[in-house]
Amino acid sequence: MTESNGSVTTATTATTRPGPEARDEIFVSPTGSDDATGSRKDPLDSIQDAFDVATPGDTITALPGEYTETVTTVRSGEPDAPITLTGPPDAVFRGRPR
Repeated sequence: MTESNGSVTTATTATTRPGPEARDEIFVSPTGSDDATGSRKDPLDSIQDAFDVATPGDTITALPGEYTETVTTVRSGEPDAPITLTGPPDAVFRGRPR
């Protein structure tokens, strides 16, 4: 995992769907919902939920707000299709101890 300019990128080996044509953007918001679609208008409520459905090439975009959670994922990107976590400066990530 690398972090630069407010983005976190992961790349490992497992895949769940092929090709760059599958790339999607998944949105999360502290005011989102577990039952959301992950669209900008219907964001998920946690980064964990987004990683749970992310596949290679997806971008997880955190909308403004504070995220206090522990994120664990077995989802993987690929060298040419990483899973990227990004957000604006007012999307604040605070990890929680396990």
